[in-house]
Amino acid sequence: MRVIPVIDLQGGEVVRGVGGRRHEYRRLETVLTRDVTPRGVALALAENFPVAEVYVADLDAIAGREPNWKAYQDIGRSGLQLWIDAGAADETRATDIATFDGAPVGAILVGLESLESPDALTRIVKAPVFQTAKCGRVAFSLDLHEGKPLTRIGAWQDWSPLQVAEFAVTSGVTQMMVLDLTHVGESHGVGGLEACRRIHERFPDVELIGGGGVRTRDDAEQLAGAGCQAILLASALHAGLFTADDVARLSAR
Repeated sequence: MRVIPVIDLQGGEVVRGVGGRRHEYRRLETVLTRDVTPRGVALALAENFPVAEVYVADLDAIAGREPNWKAYQDIGRSGLQLWIDAGAADETRATDIATFDGAPVGAILVGLESLESPDALTRIVKAPVFQTAKCGRVAFSLDLHEGKPLTRIGAWQDWSPLQVAEFAVTSGVTQMMVLDLTHVGESHGVGGLEACRRIHERFPDVELIGGGGVRTRDDAEQLAGAGCQAILLASALHAGLFTADDVARLSAR
């Protein structure tokens, strides 16, 4: 079970996510390093834990602004492969991220909250740039709010997480992140467990990445039991709740 640390970027800084309420996000405080620049945090994660990837949530880009290319480059100097969530709501933005050569890009996240139409997801997955081995792959982020799909797509307002997941898989998605934003940084326990279980039962070949509210190894084991092959960790790492040995044991699970 892979552990993928998270770096949330906002206003050029690394911030701590709190329940998806982005106006409340503040500069990160961490036991890992005094250097809380994007590069400093990435280096601290790479040096303190046996991880190979980092999920970068560019909150300004998700809100519609230009991606923070410099921060990606700085994070890439850590040697970690980047999973970038930067508001890839259409083929143009997704292609721009995929062809960015300033950092090792492993995956381009297409977030449910960013999509304006169902067809946009299909067009991104089938874009020519993703048909080559030189560019990162497309992963879909099934964004939830209190267990319900977080979407601006009218036709999906009453859909269940499983229905959205089914559309994504039909579109060609093979990796899916399930993230209930209301659990992020709140230490209330893991969100999205039932959605993960249902998706895994229906689509066992899809790689599931779960997260949001993971505080302990028991929380991580719950996600594993729900079918997740990887988990996202942020606050728990920076609070010192997970050690390198904990991460290694999960990876060897």
